[in-house]
Amino acid sequence: MHDTTRELIIVGASGLGKEVAWLAARLKLTVRGFLDDSDELAGQRFAGLPVLGRVVDWPAHDDCQFLVAMAAPRVKRRVVERMQDAGSPRYATLIDPAAMVEPEFTRVGEGSIVCAGSVCTADVIIGRHCVVNKLCSIGHDVQLKDYATLSPKVMLGGHVVVERGAEIGAMSCVRQGTVIASGVMVGMGSVVCKPTELNTLYLGSPARPIKSLELF
Repeated sequence: MHDTTRELIIVGASGLGKEVAWLAARLKLTVRGFLDDSDELAGQRFAGLPVLGRVVDWPAHDDCQFLVAMAAPRVKRRVVERMQDAGSPRYATLIDPAAMVEPEFTRVGEGSIVCAGSVCTADVIIGRHCVVNKLCSIGHDVQLKDYATLSPKVMLGGHVVVERGAEIGAMSCVRQGTVIASGVMVGMGSVVCKPTELNTLYLGSPARPIKSLELF
């Protein structure tokens, strides 16, 4: 979980980064600033906070805890791997006080966030560097593997497995017992009733494969 004795640095001056800053404020955490590789943001402020440098500069702030605020799983994984090449950063785990996540029933990995209004029921496992956005419904025995991303209002039935780096768009539903394969992207408003193929975009109700994606 997050460490209330350490300041937080948000990696990624993005829309999700703004939401992480908002969540940190709700958790009474002090945010030191952002790290971002954009030349335009160097030395500037973002969401009222300083941009402290580039991603590779994180060791200069190793007294802090970090959260990589990038919704795209492939980008996030590359950033995490770059950070780990330079050492062992401490990653925060942020759970909004308005989310229903009980520690005795749900395990949440480092670097992950669970946003306001989301509900995790019984025997839920959320891996490392995952995003559970606002108002998601996660049924019993669901597993989100590392880097999985749920957009707002996603509904997962019981025993669903979302493999590494899969991303499910807003207001999509996944039938109980379905496996969302690694690297899959499910488009907004889709209904997934059958297992999916690796690194594929799915759209529609019922969701159908549209095109192949970059390998995760």
